[in-house]
Amino acid sequence: MAKLINYVMVRGFCLPEDAESLKQTLKLILPDGIGVISGDVEAEGEAGIFTKRLTELSARIDGGKMGIMFIKSIMGGLDEYDRNWLRENALNCIDDDCNMYIRLSKEDARMGRYVLESRDCIHVRLKLAAYPKKRENALCSWEAIAYGEIH
Repeated sequence: MAKLINYVMVRGFCLPEDAESLKQTLKLILPDGIGVISGDVEAEGEAGIFTKRLTELSARIDGGKMGIMFIKSIMGGLDEYDRNWLRENALNCIDDDCNMYIRLSKEDARMGRYVLESRDCIHVRLKLAAYPKKRENALCSWEAIAYGEIH
């Protein structure tokens, strides 16, 4: 079977005092054995996006079975509306480097649910395998993972 996914990066940002809560949320959605790394994001001043110091928590899931299991878990946890939205808009979520971006609600993930969100969210970036490297080929990889019979 051809490789469909190179890796998955999962990231979340929060105030330093909320880092432990976000770490526990990430552990809920990540496969067992995947560690969470913490780092600081300094404030950019009044004119910047980040006006307060933030903590970034991230995890990397290598491609292969674990990455596919993670994506299937997300797809299985989305409601019908979000699954349909993602199916209809998947190409718009893929950039020219074959990265697919999905944003999940932190609050819903904390309660064990997956909901697409664009504000206070967990960022999921999939590096899709596509040969030759084109968005349309990456879309084929995504569809094979999310809707196909890959186990």
